[in-house]
Amino acid sequence: MDPPTSWDSLRKQARRLEAQLDDQMHLYRKLVSKNVGNGNENDLEAEIDQLLKQLQLVNSQMQAWVSSGGSEIFSHTLTRHQEILHDLNQEFMRLRSSLRANKEHASLLEDFREFDRARLDLEEGGSYEQASLLKERAAISRGTGQSKPLNMSVNSQSDIKQNRGSTTLNTLEGKHGWTSRRVREAF
Repeated sequence: MDPPTSWDSLRKQARRLEAQLDDQMHLYRKLVSKNVGNGNENDLEAEIDQLLKQLQLVNSQMQAWVSSGGSEIFSHTLTRHQEILHDLNQEFMRLRSSLRANKEHASLLEDFREFDRARLDLEEGGSYEQASLLKERAAISRGTGQSKPLNMSVNSQSDIKQNRGSTTLNTLEGKHGWTSRRVREAF
């Protein structure tokens, strides 16, 4: 793409790119609203990304034109084109993240459906091995979950016994200094 030298040609090129971006963004919005990821979105995203880069380049060329002594009208026009570019970038990022979230949501739902189908197959007479493996997995999961409170309970009881023992020794030491030394030596 040869860089246009006149302000009018830069402005026309910016308008043409903005119109193309509007058309592509309209298609992308439809794609996102339908929640369909059929593979075409990557091509569309790449095309939109390329158009945004081209518009950024044209805006940079317009900025150079204004910086080299363009009038206030040129500056106002450039500002408007920069705002349009910013808005298009923001909308594209928002739509892209929305499409990614929709795809992830659909994937999670499909995983759940597959799990549900497998469970139904087992209930309707699936293989004995699969059923026993699922039961074993559930038992392990339940066992692991129950062992944590048990470990905490055992630790708490041993802490209490240690505290009771040290309190008893401290009491004995206070009343009978020589007795507590003998008790400690015995342990």
